[in-house]
Amino acid sequence: MATAMIMGGERPAAASGESYEVFNPATGEVVDRVPDAGPAEAHQYVLRLADSLRAQHPGKFVPPPLSLATLNWNAMLLCVVIAAVILGVFWIIMPPSYPAWSAAQIACGFLFGLGLMAGVRVKGFWQRMLLLGPAIAATVLVEAIMSYSAGFFFAPTRSVAAYTFGFFFGLFLMGSGFTRRRRQSSSKP
Repeated sequence: MATAMIMGGERPAAASGESYEVFNPATGEVVDRVPDAGPAEAHQYVLRLADSLRAQHPGKFVPPPLSLATLNWNAMLLCVVIAAVILGVFWIIMPPSYPAWSAAQIACGFLFGLGLMAGVRVKGFWQRMLLLGPAIAATVLVEAIMSYSAGFFFAPTRSVAAYTFGFFFGLFLMGSGFTRRRRQSSSKP
């Protein structure tokens, strides 16, 4: 009689050390004694199964590389329409005192959201920084121009709401772009 479960070709014991008997329903006799697996064993099993599947199918269980061909353009277009409507409603309800600066702040937040979400799809610190570079440069430039012009012409206000809206819009846009495309069914009559 075996006293361990089979996991990845091995027979580890249960972490709790407890076991129970397995009976033959027809005869009622004890067929085996197996460990009482708990959440720790279930988690370990799922991790081993994932490793096994990745070993059997090397390119199948990884996210597709970041490229324009892999993006779901229909979902991204829908996302842009939704975000434009939301922004338009807020813009009408609470118009900003300096629309150009608010638009620049939204654009900076948007670039950060895009860069952060796209950075999930690439490996390596420097490649991620390359995706965040335009956002950092745009933010520094906008903040420098705002600070420089504040002393000469007017005092533009910095809006956390504008940066936040742009940031979440960028995340939403790239997140929708990474969704799977629906395949066209080819039904032949």
